[in-house]
Amino acid sequence: MLLWTKNAIPTALTQIDKMTDKEAKVIYKNLLGIMGDKQMQFPAILTKEVLDKGIINDKLRDEIYLQLIKQLTQNPNPESVKKGWKLLHLCLQHFPPTDKFENYLEIWLRNESKGDDKYLKSMHATLFKGPAKGTPSAEELEKMQ
Repeated sequence: MLLWTKNAIPTALTQIDKMTDKEAKVIYKNLLGIMGDKQMQFPAILTKEVLDKGIINDKLRDEIYLQLIKQLTQNPNPESVKKGWKLLHLCLQHFPPTDKFENYLEIWLRNESKGDDKYLKSMHATLFKGPAKGTPSAEELEKMQ
């Protein structure tokens, strides 16, 4: 189910090949660390890794978005939720969802973003211009958090 959990996922949330499945599980652990649901050092480096994977591997884009939706749904920790929305916004600024997932993500954003249209604007801009050419450095990301 797409509900928050502090535990790792046993397999990817989307149907992807075995190699990409392994990457998806690492990304999920990174999300847990970024959002503070698991104690991990250097959340800015973890953030950069997630953004880089989403830019480079279009097979992981929907997986990343679904994992974020999962971690933001019924999350009991307001600080974790705040960090999750920041990461979601960064993802929306750096890589688009696939055509198959775009409508689902847009509806979810409309329902869950509490009227803050920056998420939809970022998604639409990225859909129009394509994925970013690169990501901010870990140091720049640390300053954003």
